[in-house]
Amino acid sequence: MATELNLKIFERSFAYFSRDLENVQRDWEKVTTYGKSLGVLDISLQLNYTNQFLEWTLDAESNDLLDDQRTTALLQNDAALSGGFHCLRGLETKVET
Repeated sequence: MATELNLKIFERSFAYFSRDLENVQRDWEKVTTYGKSLGVLDISLQLNYTNQFLEWTLDAESNDLLDDQRTTALLQNDAALSGGFHCLRGLETKVET
C-alpha cells in the first residue's frame, strides 16, 4: 500500500473526509451503487452502513452544500498540484514522502 500511486489516491480522496468521520446517507448510497457497478458488491446487497459506532460529538450539518462542493474541488486541485491532505473545516497537513 505504501506506493506513490496510493499516496496520490489518498491525497485526492482526503478532501471528501468529514472532520468527525461521519458519513451521510447519500455517501453510503453512492459507495454501495459504485461497488455494485464495479462488480465487487453483489447486486442484491442491501445498504447496511452505519455511523452508530462513532462515540464522539458529531459536527453540525453544513448550511451550504454547493459551496462545500466548490471548496472541495479547489482542495483537490491544490492536492494535485502540491500534494498534501486538505479537507473542509480543518484537518490540513503535509506528509513528506
